Amino acid sequence: MSDSESTMEPTRPETIDEESLIELTESNPNFDNLMIDKKRRQSIVPLSHESKSVVATKVSDLESNNGDNEGEDEFDSFILKNFSPFSGSENEIDWLDNTDKKFNLHKISRNHRYVAIPLLVEGDAKRKYFRNRNNIKSYDGFYEFLLINYDVTEPNTRRFQHNPSSYSSNQNNFTHNPLTHKNISFEDQQKSTTNNFDSTDNLPPRPS
Repeated sequence: MSDSESTMEPTRPETIDEESLIELTESNPNFDNLMIDKKRRQSIVPLSHESKSVVATKVSDLESNNGDNEGEDEFDSFILKNFSPFSGSENEIDWLDNTDKKFNLHKISRNHRYVAIPLLVEGDAKRKYFRNRNNIKSYDGFYEFLLINYDVTEPNTRRFQHNPSSYSSNQNNFTHNPLTHKNISFEDQQKSTTNNFDSTDNLPPRPS
């Protein structure tokens, strides 16, 4: 073999046996730290070196989160703009009826109605709601909550109950009304005629 061929032959990497590795480690106390730093550098991959699919997934997740937040903000704005909150001073029957009509008009689902509850109350009603919200699991539960705490139909019905004093006075007026004495039956008239008849008046003489 010529000298030129020997010079062109590629050099083979030297293999380090276990004994040499131990000697190298003992002679260089920073060898372990160097190996750890190398592993750390390998584990940290810049964003530019990541695969396109991984980058696309991260961007999609970020846009999805932003979209959800924007959707929530739009829903809140819609409820605040189109619905009147209940404070406790309104008639709860009228308020519930009007709110249901608006929900049906805008075709809002039952789940979204439940989500909108905190935006539908204010003042005293909101404080009572937050004290009981753990027991309110649906919009129907919220409906029942308002009826229990703000129902005003029962006091109104008491206005139609008769007053005993007025009833007795009306009864007395009825007894003293002269029109009531005109209703005399025919039987009473016969009794009156019989009582006023004298058996000795205008009787013919008894035959002898």
